[in-house]
Amino acid sequence: MELTPEEIKGLGIEHLAAKLDNLSGSPSDDYPVKDARLAFNAGIYRLTKGLTAKSWAKMKHMGITDNNSARQHGSTYILKDMALGFDGKKILTVTCVKKPDGNFGISFMRFEIAPKNLKQD
Repeated sequence: MELTPEEIKGLGIEHLAAKLDNLSGSPSDDYPVKDARLAFNAGIYRLTKGLTAKSWAKMKHMGITDNNSARQHGSTYILKDMALGFDGKKILTVTCVKKPDGNFGISFMRFEIAPKNLKQD
């Protein structure tokens, strides 16, 4: 899913836009944490724009499950998978990580059905 020039500017990633799909998974000397966060947020935006506003309006919570892959990081590392969907179909899984302050943040998002294969209004 491509970002428009307006979206690139609004997300503050003009300096990252050309290499957005090839960035490292972690910060480095030439890719600071600030840029990694901007790229991560832009990625979430790109994924969510795959669904139309009408599809998002139909979206329902379909359950939360423990993500057992977290066990490899230790017993205090907690991941939960939240299923979202509509018309009885699971469309998106959002993996959330429990942060030290007790809140959850998005760790990973995965479409279970590609947006191009969905019947959207």
